[in-house]
Amino acid sequence: MKTGGAVGIPTVLILITSLFIAGTIAKALLDNPMTYPPNNPQDIVMEAVDEISTYLEIQDIVGLYSSTTADAHLTRIVLLISPFFSQSIDLRSLTIQLNDGEHLHMLVYNEQVQSLADHGVFTHPLWDALPAYTFGCISTHDKDQSMTFHTLNAQTDMAYLLLPLPSSYDVQKDTMLEITIFPGTGVQRSVVVHAPLPMRNVVSLR
Repeated sequence: MKTGGAVGIPTVLILITSLFIAGTIAKALLDNPMTYPPNNPQDIVMEAVDEISTYLEIQDIVGLYSSTTADAHLTRIVLLISPFFSQSIDLRSLTIQLNDGEHLHMLVYNEQVQSLADHGVFTHPLWDALPAYTFGCISTHDKDQSMTFHTLNAQTDMAYLLLPLPSSYDVQKDTMLEITIFPGTGVQRSVVVHAPLPMRNVVSLR
């Protein structure tokens, strides 16, 4: 009985928080209808609910272009993540799916975690150590060093997931890429990124 109750607590918290966020967003939309573009309210609510039920919050998504010319394509993407709640999330249980509409690939965790230290995010040596169809992790804030054991366990933990795009992908300006995270606990979370004009090498994809 005690075990069943413990298992149900996160589910109840998710339900309550989801309803609260959905209600808050709905009120904001009613109070400020011109703030949001048409057909966007449902996407806003669903993104908030997905974030909670996946237990991972995506703080930022950034991409690296091959150049700043018209035919430039994205070569690397990073997701800045943190736990939505203070609970253990095993990075080894994550898989990430890439879908550009023509290709579908799964990236598995290569069990390499390194600190950002004095390196740039896109020039970190870990990129060159990633085998094909794997993703890595760069720790940016990890007070108790839990990521050394491939675990995010505090709401303050923060890390970059490194996603090298396979050579078959040609994500250029105005094209889309769907990224889906399959967690060991919770439900899958999908985000669709839109490649912007390559006016610079490093671009925001949020």
